[in-house]
Amino acid sequence: MQPNKYQISVIEDLRSFLTRWRLCNDASLAYREHWDNKGVAKMPPYNNASHGVPQVCAKVPTAGGKTLIGILAIKEILDALERRRGEPRMCVWLVPSKTIRSQVLKGFSTAGDSYWLTLRETLGGSVSVLSKEQMLEGGGLF
Repeated sequence: MQPNKYQISVIEDLRSFLTRWRLCNDASLAYREHWDNKGVAKMPPYNNASHGVPQVCAKVPTAGGKTLIGILAIKEILDALERRRGEPRMCVWLVPSKTIRSQVLKGFSTAGDSYWLTLRETLGGSVSVLSKEQMLEGGGLF
């Protein structure tokens, strides 16, 4: 799957924020600098997480390609964290409904599905997809 211009723009914004974060090691400052650089003055303040990993949220309109943006965003975030830490990575994919959860889980888990292919191509093949139930049971992570 190839991202469209809008999706590329969202990922470029994410990459810009993450680059600033890596340089200054302060997510609040990186957030402010990012929006100041874009000329946006009235963004709410950044909400720091206690664990120190930057929190990211992208507001994407209906049919804007949230799943593809999410896959591409995972790579950007993991690459940014890779330069900071050496431990394995994990992503939790949150969705607003059971219907979307089952659709995403099916797409990410079905060999040959376009999301399955994109996820593995984007992340270099080292991907395990677990359902909520598998996670609660330990999912073979330990």
